[in-house]
Amino acid sequence: MGDILSRISATVTAFYKRLYPGEDYDDVVLHFLPDDRGVEFSLVAYGERISPPRLVLSESHLNSLGICLFLAAAHELNRVNRFLVLDDVVNSFDAGHRGQMAELLVRELSDFQLIVLTHDPIWFDMLKRIAPSASWQFRKIVGWSFDQGVEIELSPKDQLARVDRAIASGDTSWAGNLLRQHMEARLKFLCGAVGARVRYRSGYQNERRTVGELLQELNTHLKHRGFGGAQDEVWNSLLASGFVANIASHDQWQPITGLSMGDIQYARQKIEELESVFECPKCHRPVWYAKISETNFVMQCECGRLKIS
Repeated sequence: MGDILSRISATVTAFYKRLYPGEDYDDVVLHFLPDDRGVEFSLVAYGERISPPRLVLSESHLNSLGICLFLAAAHELNRVNRFLVLDDVVNSFDAGHRGQMAELLVRELSDFQLIVLTHDPIWFDMLKRIAPSASWQFRKIVGWSFDQGVEIELSPKDQLARVDRAIASGDTSWAGNLLRQHMEARLKFLCGAVGARVRYRSGYQNERRTVGELLQELNTHLKHRGFGGAQDEVWNSLLASGFVANIASHDQWQPITGLSMGDIQYARQKIEELESVFECPKCHRPVWYAKISETNFVMQCECGRLKIS
């Protein structure tokens, strides 16, 4: 048992020093207390051996030490399934060390399967940038209900597949609502990708954009940049499709002729046509493949045939 504690102690020390590289803490040791009262930490803090650590460590430092112990114990003892679930581990220590925690998970536990949950959007983005995309997957939980359970934000491909299932079911309200969500998400992406300026709103309202508003801002930006041609052929159709998606997913007065599934399929086709406008027919890369200037959003495809300047 003493050998196991020694190995865990050495790992805790390495992990803790990775979290606090600029602070003089070292040689963390787990030792048995007298009379079988359990185990306790000691550590060297600024040249002096301290036990228990709460005599010198802040609450956030103590919480970090606890996280390091959990990870070190898993590293030592969980050698069969190599699986860990971490839920909001950065909430209990200083925000300034979120990057170090991300690096610790990615580099020291690369042989584990990790499920990491967080409410912290900054740490979520940090982890996305530090973790290798080949071995990590990132998902956003966008809702929960008793009937449906957890709702995960879907990829564009999966969103369209869900729209198609709704269309196949014959439920225009469901299909229209899902299509509107997909169109809004894709138009937000397109506006961001090409640098379209969308009027700012305060707080949560800044994210609540209608299909019509996003289309108008995107159209204005592209015309200002001289990116004409193919999208002009689909623009009016897109405005009509946005109208279709809107009336299919909101409370409306009952029209004389009800919305048909053909209307939904028409709108679905038009948003795909718009996305194809930004793909070069020669190299099949999007126009934002090469961003020549981040400030002015001067960009082009890989071969340079398709440009926004």
